[in-house]
Amino acid sequence: MKMREWWLTKEGSFVGGIEMTQHYSIERSRIQAIFDQAEALSRWLAENAPGCELSQKHLDARTVEQVYWHYGYLCALKDVLAVVESESTE
Repeated sequence: MKMREWWLTKEGSFVGGIEMTQHYSIERSRIQAIFDQAEALSRWLAENAPGCELSQKHLDARTVEQVYWHYGYLCALKDVLAVVESESTE
């Protein structure tokens, strides 16, 4: 099974997929764990907030929904980057 590769700058920012300074390889099981969590969250949303993807309230400026959307997205990015970083230090 081919491993997915992630490329980041040393500072941890993505650079359009061209100039890369650090290479990370991630085990397939870790990628699968991320997919499994996404599927579980999708099921939870379907059961607990059907139609939330249609309402798009997070696009309304200065609303609680927008703040929580951005906070949740930031947490998700940090979680994925933690998986990438933990894989690179093992």
